[in-house]
Amino acid sequence: MTRKNYTNFSSSFKLLFLSWFEKPSINRKITITLIILSFIASIVTFLVFSNSLPYVKSNSSIAITVLTIDVILLLFLCFKVVRRIIKIWSDRKKGYVGSKISTKFVLVFSLLALIPTIIVTIFSSLFFNLGMKTWFSDKILRVFEQSNIVADAYLDEHRENLRSDIIGISQEINKSFDVIFLDLNKLSEYINSQVSLRELTEVFIFKNNGALIAKAGFTISSTPDLITENELLSAENGDIIFTSKRSDRLRALIKLTSIKDSYLSIGKFVDPKIISQVNSVKAATRSYNEVLSKRKQIEINFYIVFILITLLILLIAILIALYFADNLISPISNLIRTSNLIKKGNLSAKVPQVSTKDEMGLLIKTFNQMTNTLKNQQNELRKRERNSAWSDIARRIAHEIK
Repeated sequence: MTRKNYTNFSSSFKLLFLSWFEKPSINRKITITLIILSFIASIVTFLVFSNSLPYVKSNSSIAITVLTIDVILLLFLCFKVVRRIIKIWSDRKKGYVGSKISTKFVLVFSLLALIPTIIVTIFSSLFFNLGMKTWFSDKILRVFEQSNIVADAYLDEHRENLRSDIIGISQEINKSFDVIFLDLNKLSEYINSQVSLRELTEVFIFKNNGALIAKAGFTISSTPDLITENELLSAENGDIIFTSKRSDRLRALIKLTSIKDSYLSIGKFVDPKIISQVNSVKAATRSYNEVLSKRKQIEINFYIVFILITLLILLIAILIALYFADNLISPISNLIRTSNLIKKGNLSAKVPQVSTKDEMGLLIKTFNQMTNTLKNQQNELRKRERNSAWSDIARRIAHEIK
């Protein structure tokens, strides 16, 4: 295929496509499809950014895909609306029949679609801004901070009590081991008494190789929960190490100086429900602080999505308004054109009948019946005139013959 033939084929294809695209039925189907897809896209966008999609967890890739689809649909809607408005304006400039009333109808319907959408947009933005200020107010922030302080205070109080208990027991053992506690039975009696006195859950004295020297309390284990090498090394300096691996108790570890390579571990029961609540408060505080640090980004994302959805809904409303305006204007324009043809003497002109059974359909039907009656009356009049003319001619001929 030569370059010229290819150019001719390309031009013919474009003209064919445009003529197909311009068909009223095809154009109407495309418009309805765009409206439906845009409406669905608006709902999906809201569900994605509110993380409410069923069976699907929203993520950045899904959000970007949805926004891309929204932008594409928005461009198509803009093209349809602008193209339709330009056509109406062009018809008005050329003085086409029905263009003036078409402009008025489109303007009224567009305003009816535009004004409520703008009002809803403004108030929604104000309510969102007010909600953000309320959610991230200083009062809410203080509540989270104070809740976190209370949670920390609960655990700190139990840790301080445990610290005081382990210091008191270790000092007594270190002071009296060579005098009294060389007898392990007396050592066991002492730590049992401390369990009762200090309301402890367990007490262990063990070597660094894991060998147990003495134990007391409500425990079926012969050794304390797993204690790591790092914790033992930290305790070498005389520090008190908290080693709890369970949610229902606190444990502390300290090195004993009077017994070679040995450690004292004590534990105290705490209500797991309270610990769970404390952890929940801490997690909520962390989440709130993370959201607070991203507040500006959240607001920007919301306004982007909100503006996009608003534009989609606005263009959908305008397109629907244009569609209904066309449905109302088309019969009126046809009526005006037919009236002009009848005024010029063409009584055969008919207004295309609409499928609706409302007053407009009745008006067109009555108008067509009226023109048909006028045509019949005109034909009858012409027939009478011809008959009268022939009668007159016949009388004249008869007179001349006489």
